[in-house]
Amino acid sequence: MSLRAVFWSGISVLGVALTGLPATGVLPPILLYNPSESAPLGWYRVEPLEVISRGDLVVSNLPEAASRLAIQRRYLAPGIPVIKNVRALEGDTVCEIKGVLQINGTSTVRLLSTDSMGRALPSPWTGCRQLQAEEVLLLSDRTPDSFDGRYFGAVREGDIIGRAVWIGGDRKEHAEGLIGKNGDRSECCRNPARPLPRVRSRRLQV
Repeated sequence: MSLRAVFWSGISVLGVALTGLPATGVLPPILLYNPSESAPLGWYRVEPLEVISRGDLVVSNLPEAASRLAIQRRYLAPGIPVIKNVRALEGDTVCEIKGVLQINGTSTVRLLSTDSMGRALPSPWTGCRQLQAEEVLLLSDRTPDSFDGRYFGAVREGDIIGRAVWIGGDRKEHAEGLIGKNGDRSECCRNPARPLPRVRSRRLQV
């Protein structure tokens, strides 16, 4: 993790602390800064999310094992959740075929075998599996090196804290990140007829 990312992760923690402690004694994240290119850069407000739908940009805790790995390898600072898109829900079929993750038969993202330091990345997907009740797959296709559901599998609905609402940062980057040249959302599934680009291992973006 770069010094810039560490700095803004600390600012995110401060933003959370400034919201005050609720009556329950549990402090939920309310304000986060995202320094990673796997989601539009800038500040996000976290709003309650009663129904989780495909395409939602959400704030989520990582599964315990993935959180330990992310902290150990400095992909993510301790105590900071991730901001990713919901790409698959209960009943969707997720397959790993020749290093490409497919959702309901549509090629979506390519999996890397190692990170930028040559360390092996987890491979929770083998063949095809249908997501079960309360399972959610979180992905980002904004960058080829996002640390997301490719490497930690599906999360539970209970891991999702809320909807991520962008409230400030680089407006140009935010707009370009959400809308492609043809007006399509960059987070939507890629055209299966268009081959996914091959990428080299590099530092993962959270």
